[in-house]
Amino acid sequence: MDLSTVSIEEVKNVLLEMQKILECPICLELIKEPVSTTCDHIFCKFCMLKLLSKKKGPSQCPLCKDNITKRYIIEWFGLY
Repeated sequence: MDLSTVSIEEVKNVLLEMQKILECPICLELIKEPVSTTCDHIFCKFCMLKLLSKKKGPSQCPLCKDNITKRYIIEWFGLY
């Protein structure tokens, strides 16, 4: 992409896409202490632990409904 021809609209679109990537699908805030599930979705650690504590046994991923458990949550140290 030639930066001399980038429009403000293109920059806005890129920033909106970046915001979607960095946004927790549960709290809709910037992801804090990111964790991922076995289905490769990323959430705030606090949001995921809160979701998992609501019932015994596996919970469902809010995005794809795959079963998730605390045992298989992966912390992303230093990536966000």
